[in-house]
Amino acid sequence: MISHLDIKTLAVAALASVLAPAQAAYISIDDSDINTITITASDFESGFYVNDSLLTSGLHNSASLTLADGAVYSFYGSWVDLGLSGSSINRYFGIGDEVYSGLESTAISNGFTGTIFGAFTGFDFGVSYGPYPATLPQDGSAADFSYPYLSATFHSESVPEPGTLGLLGAGLALLVSRRKRSASCNKNKAAYCALPKA
Repeated sequence: MISHLDIKTLAVAALASVLAPAQAAYISIDDSDINTITITASDFESGFYVNDSLLTSGLHNSASLTLADGAVYSFYGSWVDLGLSGSSINRYFGIGDEVYSGLESTAISNGFTGTIFGAFTGFDFGVSYGPYPATLPQDGSAADFSYPYLSATFHSESVPEPGTLGLLGAGLALLVSRRKRSASCNKNKAAYCALPKA
């Protein structure tokens, strides 16, 4: 025999299963390409927009957009969060204290639907977004973050440290100068070519 309490418990469980999101919304921002940044979004019941243009809407609808590096792009979207969202998450990638790529986001909730909004940018050599303390190195790493019923990932572009670039440049200059000296010696057969090479 089913008691009155059991019926209430079953009714609450049934209602919760109907109201719960079918699956979590997600955002993936991929800046691993040297010239572009790609954003992918899915499962935003009320739509997901990049620069005020609809990218995708509804459950099980995934879409991607590839954009040029070096610009700041805005985004916003809404999904079922059951009233649990309400915070800001920022992910900055950089070298030292200079930020070169990343994402800033804020999520709010009306009690049933969450809305995320913010901006993202990809790495473009020479374009810095300020002397903020970078949370992650600009080395190809990924940063995951989430809000209730929403997961997101930002994959950074791998950029060598300035010291590594300097060493690479010095090595390249040395190779070029040796090659020129060798070519000059072969062409001129000059006496100085017989001297020991440094």
